[in-house]
Amino acid sequence: MQSININKTSILLIFTIITTIFVSLQLHQSTIWGVGLSSDSVTYIEGAKSILKNQNFKQIGDHYPPLYFILIAITTLLTDNAINASKILQFLALILNSFFISIIVWKGTQKSLLPTIICSLLFATSMPVLYIHTMAWTEGIFCFFMLSGFYALANYIKKNNFQTLFIASIFISLAFLTRYVGITLVITGILVIFLYTKNNIEKTKKCLYFSLISLLPMLLWLGSIFFLKETIGNRNLIYHPITIEKLQAGLQVLLDWFFIPHKYPFVFIVLLFSIATIFLTTFNKKNQDKTFEIFLIFIFVYISFIIFSISLFDAHTPLDLRVLFPIHLSFTICLTTLAYRVCSVDKIKNLVYILYFLLFILSYAQLREQINFSSWANTNGIGFASKKWAQSKILQKVKKIDKNIIIYSNGPDAIKILTDRQSEMIPRVVSPTDKTPNKNFQNDIRKMSSTLSKNKGFIVYLNDITWRWYLPTMPQLEEILNLNILYKDNDGIIAKIKQ
Repeated sequence: MQSININKTSILLIFTIITTIFVSLQLHQSTIWGVGLSSDSVTYIEGAKSILKNQNFKQIGDHYPPLYFILIAITTLLTDNAINASKILQFLALILNSFFISIIVWKGTQKSLLPTIICSLLFATSMPVLYIHTMAWTEGIFCFFMLSGFYALANYIKKNNFQTLFIASIFISLAFLTRYVGITLVITGILVIFLYTKNNIEKTKKCLYFSLISLLPMLLWLGSIFFLKETIGNRNLIYHPITIEKLQAGLQVLLDWFFIPHKYPFVFIVLLFSIATIFLTTFNKKNQDKTFEIFLIFIFVYISFIIFSISLFDAHTPLDLRVLFPIHLSFTICLTTLAYRVCSVDKIKNLVYILYFLLFILSYAQLREQINFSSWANTNGIGFASKKWAQSKILQKVKKIDKNIIIYSNGPDAIKILTDRQSEMIPRVVSPTDKTPNKNFQNDIRKMSSTLSKNKGFIVYLNDITWRWYLPTMPQLEEILNLNILYKDNDGIIAKIKQ
């Protein structure tokens, strides 16, 4: 009987296909109610609709880069529905990321099967991976461009040619056009080229070459905005140091990834110290693949940039799972490539079996968490696409209001995506980006009151919008304004100005 010869590449391909199918099915189960929608999701979807309708980017403005809007718009042409287009993009991003993370670790471990399989398993069983891809957010697409760019960058370090450097620059420029935090990829690329290019003249030349290509598309985008609006950005440079509470929230996200109880953060410190020790012990090969180093540098650059950004530009940015997700993927790659390196050092090579065992245990714990999340999402839906919002009584009443009548609300995004009608945001008490008081708050309230009185408009206050701490509460509005309450229930209040 003839034996079947299956090489390592075939085994990896089959395993990656299986894990990709598994996590894709989990994504399908989690989005039965539709792709998850948040305030940012509404902005992306409505911006894409505006591109198709008006053939320009005016509604996007400069608060977000344009690429994700463009991708939704292009996909909408195929589906005729921007929300469904977002869901298709998230499925595509998940599949691409699943394959690319395996390819990266396959290369970074010199085509070693076991660590690559473990990495693929960690990706497919991860609740953060599933959650991020259930939402109509930029992170999934951004991470695909990041993984592609860093894969090409690692190839450049090995082959030292302009072709792979050019490919890395293109992917990183696309990541930058997807999220402004993509500047961290540019900085990482410059540092990697500087550290691992030997000749000083070549260092300078290739750093400039990489910087030009990766930054040029974003510079053209910002330049076009400047000529159209004669301004870029609406954020003031005010120093508001990141709070201890926010740092603790970020640390708790990291602890949750490794299932470490929040009251034992020192365990995470021990983990980081162990990783650093193993890295220093195994770093002894001149021609060693630099995948681990690239992602390690990125982790430090990304975290530093986020802290810098929160402290100077956007105090509203949380250190949550979404913001830290690129770190999650980078940790996964670093852990599996580092485990492989342990095999190359005789003194500690037996340690690799303990590391692989711990990573298998981690994947099992992840799987249980992911299944629980998928079951919950399947039952309830996510964000504005949830069953709670779909069955909201207050929004059913909003749908019956004449579209010519003006509405002010704390949730104009929810009203837009769920009722397809425009509304205005209630005036802010403070700025969410720099926390400075709104000096014009009283004037803004008077203008809102006058507009509502003249047009017989409504205030629609949605109780499930709990994250806009910078807006006045409904009791505060009742103190300031002479309101007639027309509807009041658990989901919110509809009111008019008394005539």
